[in-house]
Amino acid sequence: MPPPLARAIQRALRVPLSVAARLAVDLVLVATQSRTAVLIDTCALSIARARALAEVCHGEDILLVVLAQQIFVVHRRAFATKWERDDTCVYVDPRHPRQKATRSPGTHAILACIYDACVQDTRSCMIVGRDVRAHSIAACGWLLDYPVVYTCATGATEVRSVPLTEAHWTDGWDTEALTVTDVSLLLVEVQLHSTSLPQPHPVLAYTVPIQMPDAHAIVAAANHRMLAHGAAGRWLEGLGLVEFRIHSSHVHMDRMAL
Repeated sequence: MPPPLARAIQRALRVPLSVAARLAVDLVLVATQSRTAVLIDTCALSIARARALAEVCHGEDILLVVLAQQIFVVHRRAFATKWERDDTCVYVDPRHPRQKATRSPGTHAILACIYDACVQDTRSCMIVGRDVRAHSIAACGWLLDYPVVYTCATGATEVRSVPLTEAHWTDGWDTEALTVTDVSLLLVEVQLHSTSLPQPHPVLAYTVPIQMPDAHAIVAAANHRMLAHGAAGRWLEGLGLVEFRIHSSHVHMDRMAL
C-alpha cells in the first residue's frame, strides 16, 4: 500500500497504521471502480472522522455517505452507471426465500438521494428520514454490489440528504436486528491477493438463500463478473498485480442487522 495514502488516513482518523493501510486498500478499490462502494468498518467512526476522511478523498471522484449508522465510500460515476441500468441484483425477502421480491419505494428514495448527491458533486452527506432502518438494509446491499439484496420493507418513507456539516451522529438511527425464520444460506467471500499486501484483503462477503430459485446460477454469474476484474491478474494503481479469489460455504441465519 502506498505509504502516503495510508499515513494520510492514519493522521486523519487517528488509527493505527495497520488499520489505515487496510482502509487505504478499500479506497483504492473504489477509486479504480473495482467496487461501486465499500463499507468503512475498520474503526469506530464519528461524524468528525467522516469529515476528515472526506478531506483525504478530496480530488477523487468519491462521495462519502453516512447511512443507517454506517459509512460508505462511493464512486460517483460507478454509482450513476449502476443506477441508470439497475439490472445488477435480485431482491428477496429472507422471510420468504422462495419468492423473488421488488425494491421498496423507501429503498428507491434512499438510493435516489445518493444519486442526487453524486450528480451534484457533493463530497459527503448523511441520509436521514423517518423509519429508514428496514429500507436501508436493501440500500446497503445494493451499494455493496451484492447480487442478491435482502428487502425487508414495503411502502414509502420520507428521506433527505443532509451535509455532514449539519449532521448529528444520532440522526434517524434504529439498529435493532430483524428477526427471521432460520434460513440456510450460501456464504460467498471474495478476497484480494497481491504481493504488495502482507495478507489477503477481504473485498466482499454476501449470502444467498439456498431455497431461492436459481441461487447457484446467481452466484455463478456474480463470480464470473468479479473474476473478470482479476482472475488472470490485474494491475491496480498502488497495489500492483492483484488477483481476486472466491470461497463459498453454507451457513444458517436467524436474524438480520445492518
